[in-house]
Amino acid sequence: MSNNAMPIQLKFKTTIKHEGELPEIMEIFVDASYMLKDGKKVYIQYEELLNDKKMRTTLRFDESDGIIMRNGDIKMRLPFLKGLDQRGHYEADFGTMPIIVRTHHIDNKPLTEQAAEGTLLVHYELIVGGNSVGDYTLEYSYTEGK
Repeated sequence: MSNNAMPIQLKFKTTIKHEGELPEIMEIFVDASYMLKDGKKVYIQYEELLNDKKMRTTLRFDESDGIIMRNGDIKMRLPFLKGLDQRGHYEADFGTMPIIVRTHHIDNKPLTEQAAEGTLLVHYELIVGGNSVGDYTLEYSYTEGK
């Protein structure tokens, strides 16, 4: 894999667990672009539409840390560092809300010459105003696109 962007087919599943409630699960399938730098840093970019809001999403991950950034109608910065709390923010029509991301697990398996599918799994807790608002699992899987 080189440092050049290539098209991929991306499947993205989010599972949100709130105390005492059934899990909320969302899945999207999108065309995206993929780049692998230094043999381990994965960069994925895609556009998504969520409740009539357009966003451009960028993922950057390696073995122990990463970040998800959204720009557009909704802006978000979710930083991940395995085992540590990181400060981020979520910005929408109502204003900017500071958040804390407590990362429990990151598993990054990039596309390689030997692996036709790449995967990324992130498990974290989202904290707003000092309180946990949910336990999140993000599952990305992708293959070379057209």
